[in-house]
Amino acid sequence: MIFGDPYKFAILMQHIPEWSDGTCKNGVFHFCIDGKFFPDAIGTSTIFVDAYSLIDDSSPLINFQENKGLFELDIETAFRALLAMISPDFNRGYESDCFEQNLQYKVSTENIEEHGFIVFAVACNSSVRVMCAKCYELKNDEKGQGYWGAVDCLNITETVVDKSELVSMMSSVKEYTIKTLS
Repeated sequence: MIFGDPYKFAILMQHIPEWSDGTCKNGVFHFCIDGKFFPDAIGTSTIFVDAYSLIDDSSPLINFQENKGLFELDIETAFRALLAMISPDFNRGYESDCFEQNLQYKVSTENIEEHGFIVFAVACNSSVRVMCAKCYELKNDEKGQGYWGAVDCLNITETVVDKSELVSMMSSVKEYTIKTLS
């Protein structure tokens, strides 16, 4: 099922019984932002995990997180500020004694993050700005051993969605999740 407008903002979520067993309901799970899919490759999602983190009452797509200052910043500055809130890895590796992780704007689910992407949503008045970028990628050290490292140059995708559209969309996502995955 696609919930929303994939050319603006949508959630693609489909349980695939052939990929599932008695303990897990697997399928596909992606965000569509400005016509692009995140993650950018098909991967098996444990739909229950992704869906329930998305429809949790603390999700910024349900409980809109207002911040006019962040909303109005240019895309690069806003995204980097949001990254610095979630991890010192994105604050030039500097973790001060007073660093407190702030996840209130983070929307990305487990499946999306397993592919190296992070998604944020910040609201202002009647709009929600959704931003996504690949922040981690698989790299190789000098011995050829793979590790996840920060992406040097972020390619950020964003869209702005009306809150009323998100309320309707998330209501449909919740209904589908409860009906299909319970």
